[in-house]
Amino acid sequence: SNLRWTSNEAPPCIFTTLDALLCHEENNQLFEEHANRFQPVLANPDEESRGCDRTRIILFSWMRLFSSTSADHDDVGLVEGLQLFGMTDPSVLREDLPVGVGFPILLALERCQRDPSNLLNKMNQAPTPDIWKLIGREDIGKEMLDAAEEQTAGSRLPLVADVDKDGLVPLEHSSVLRFPKDNRLKEVGRLLRSSRSMYLKVSRDVGVSDHDYERL
Repeated sequence: SNLRWTSNEAPPCIFTTLDALLCHEENNQLFEEHANRFQPVLANPDEESRGCDRTRIILFSWMRLFSSTSADHDDVGLVEGLQLFGMTDPSVLREDLPVGVGFPILLALERCQRDPSNLLNKMNQAPTPDIWKLIGREDIGKEMLDAAEEQTAGSRLPLVADVDKDGLVPLEHSSVLRFPKDNRLKEVGRLLRSSRSMYLKVSRDVGVSDHDYERL
């Protein structure tokens, strides 16, 4: 039968593709030939190809780190891509991937861990808590979250003015429940709030002594 599931003559091998990527200076065409075989995996991250998540992560990460078309060690782009792929736990890279495959990715995460300023300067938006967890810097994520909460709490204005300047408001509320018809405490509070201190500025002549000025 001439029925074929794919146009490839042989199943694609990810290790051959990675080896061709490392040798891109000598034979870049070899890598492109192997990478094209995995193009459906990279282009269709849907439910049908969910079993190829690890392959997709490996290819994306190595292309970010070793491709001749990208910058030297594009660590920031690598971290952003891993987050988009749902990778937030670096232990998965250590436990599920072969050492030689996962080590360059872990090394890039370690560089971001030692110098997290690159994430703050080069990312298009502020790093999320998942990104800080991915590079092992949950402490920075917590500090930024606490600072944002403090800033939000400081800028939040009260909706109602504070009228409890005389300390009688709680007493008024409790007395209304026990004596709903007794308004004496309410009247006392109203009188106290209506008699506030007033400050009057009196001009002082040059020849007026302190004693005479206090008597004015």
